[in-house]
Amino acid sequence: MIDVTQSKAEKEIIGDAETHGNTLINSLDKKQKALFERYDSSMSELNYVCRQEAFIKGVRFATRYLLEATDDD
Repeated sequence: MIDVTQSKAEKEIIGDAETHGNTLINSLDKKQKALFERYDSSMSELNYVCRQEAFIKGVRFATRYLLEATDDD
């Protein structure tokens, strides 16, 4: 798992999202809650995959940059 430190702005947005999400969940019936939980799980997984891919692309970019910068040709 990639450990990413959250900024103050991200923490505030996450806090707001959790508050609104909890309010929404409390207003749903059982079937709607199950559907929302599957949606939320899918979105969390997508976010995780996107962060992983961004990290990998960043490492690849930095590696190429350093290899080109140190190329003696």
